[in-house]
Amino acid sequence: MTLRSLAVAVAGVLAATGVWAQGGKTEVSYPSFKAGADLRVRQEYFEYIPYRPGGYARVVGSENPSGENNYLRVRPRVWAQADLSRDARIYGRVTNEFRKFWEPDYEGRQAGYTYPDELVVDNLYLDLKGLFNDTLDIRAGRQDLIYGNGRVLLDGTPLDGSRTIYFDALKLSYRGIPDNTIDLLLISNSPENNLALHKPKNDRYLSGYDPTELEEMEEKAAGVYWKSNSYKELPFEAYYLYKEESEWEDNSQYPFAGRYRAGNWVYPELDLNTVGVRLMPKFSDSLSANLELAYQWGERGSADVEGGMVDAVLRWSPPVLESMKPKLGVGWYYLSGDKQGSSNKDEGWNPVFARWPQYSELYVFAFDRDGAGRWSNVSMPHVDFEISPTPWYKAELMAGYMKAPVDDGAGGGHNRGLLFTWWNKFKLGEKLLTGSDRLTGHLLLEWLNPGDYYDDLPHNAVFARWELMYAF
Repeated sequence: MTLRSLAVAVAGVLAATGVWAQGGKTEVSYPSFKAGADLRVRQEYFEYIPYRPGGYARVVGSENPSGENNYLRVRPRVWAQADLSRDARIYGRVTNEFRKFWEPDYEGRQAGYTYPDELVVDNLYLDLKGLFNDTLDIRAGRQDLIYGNGRVLLDGTPLDGSRTIYFDALKLSYRGIPDNTIDLLLISNSPENNLALHKPKNDRYLSGYDPTELEEMEEKAAGVYWKSNSYKELPFEAYYLYKEESEWEDNSQYPFAGRYRAGNWVYPELDLNTVGVRLMPKFSDSLSANLELAYQWGERGSADVEGGMVDAVLRWSPPVLESMKPKLGVGWYYLSGDKQGSSNKDEGWNPVFARWPQYSELYVFAFDRDGAGRWSNVSMPHVDFEISPTPWYKAELMAGYMKAPVDDGAGGGHNRGLLFTWWNKFKLGEKLLTGSDRLTGHLLLEWLNPGDYYDDLPHNAVFARWELMYAF
């Protein structure tokens, strides 16, 4: 019996009886039901994003040498929740995303996202709360998992963009220690969505590596994530994750690893261990910090795997313009790189389940040569500033200087480039049509001046996106 079928079976029993025991007490209630939806509309434009083998990302033929992309994304979602009792709940969500491409303008690009595109189950899980004297919660089924700043665990379907980020998982949350939560996780993700209600002609791969109709990669993981607020001035998190990636093959021109066989690149099975800690000290009402350290070890085939990560930020709220909530930050993001010539050892950081934009929507495309969003080999000191001049508007700016610890780029140098990002976030209204709806939006602008890590590229990379999102 699969995880999802087990969840449905348990939920059916609870629904039939309407009875759930907690702390020796029995409560009888009737199920309640609620539902909602949201609609997200985005337009994205980017071009001249550097690509490690040389040239620009997303190059499509001679008519698009800059990798120019300009398209509209429309994602509706509908969700429903059935509360079977106070401590038992079933949640489900269905989504869809179709796009309109202006650039690149060719039939193959549009075909994968033609309206209405495929309809997929995005979330489907069972919640059981308050077990064992209110110390244990269980969530079983398809669910989103976001931990910390998302440096190791956030996106289970990176090649799906932000249409979905789900994991097929079992999560047990132990709350028996005051001010502490310990989550036990079991994850088993397939490269294709096996809960698609309507599938298009071309199946969509989700795990982050496009095999071009060859064998795709399965991902399994198990781990523990501990969150502690026992010390109010020093909250912390600690985690251990074991991840297994199955052997797979593709025929790409620039694979990041693997061995050549019968015209394709074969990637051996990966066994990866990741251990880390995240400290969040609060020095005063105006000064705080975030420090996350992680180390990896394991094997890919016969080769050893080792990597490290540092994510450090110090933030200060100056005692001026306090009504606008200004914040200044300075930080450093470091991911180890794989040294050239060490064929029996891979020392590049593996992002585990963190193949998402992280610090930059623009720069995540630069890693597509290594699989969608495979962040690695980065050292980026950065400064940031945020301010909210009105209750409905917040601006976030960041400047970062990116280097590559290992000079494995086409240009032979270490300088990845100078990056600027500017988020404009808007609260546009609430209770517009219903008593619980809201309308939000944002405008994101990014600019990158590529360095000598890449070939001699004459253009700066740009990324722009606007979004409107209505939810009720």
